[in-house]
Amino acid sequence: MKLEDARAEVLNRISLACGFEVKEEDLSPGLRKSITSISMTLRQLIVIKQLLLVEQTNYNRFSSRLLRSVTGKKDEELANYIMQVDILQRDLNGKIDLTAKLVCEEIEAGWASPNSPQKTNTSNIFIEPLKCLSCGAPLNIPSFPSRIAKCEHCGTEYAFSEYLERLGASIKS
Repeated sequence: MKLEDARAEVLNRISLACGFEVKEEDLSPGLRKSITSISMTLRQLIVIKQLLLVEQTNYNRFSSRLLRSVTGKKDEELANYIMQVDILQRDLNGKIDLTAKLVCEEIEAGWASPNSPQKTNTSNIFIEPLKCLSCGAPLNIPSFPSRIAKCEHCGTEYAFSEYLERLGASIKS
């Protein structure tokens, strides 16, 4: 998924909530920044979910089921990760709803007094992108099937569970 597609999805959800088409160029810089950070996080979650579902499909193939029946190994971790991503998507949907409310308020305030300067909302939503704890470089989506996020700058590795926890904390803050 491209960032432009995620941005279009966020703007579509905001437009539906407001009841009219919202154009990003009509919004204050703060709300545009909110939409960008939410779009980046939405893209991240959708890509992770797709990769997990591909992994789950591969896991459910006959040969994998046969191997698991022989070894007795189960991968409940995969199902837990999918559930965690679903929860993060639900939390992000809450941020989208809150941003939609702020967008509607900002646009309605502009319509109420078109000749006065439009007030910019000071309570915008911003989701901080994940950064490497060692060097501060942006952290990319984990690779699959290893489920390891590796900093491209310093090489520090992050377990998938830690990556999801940090992403969740970023969404909730």
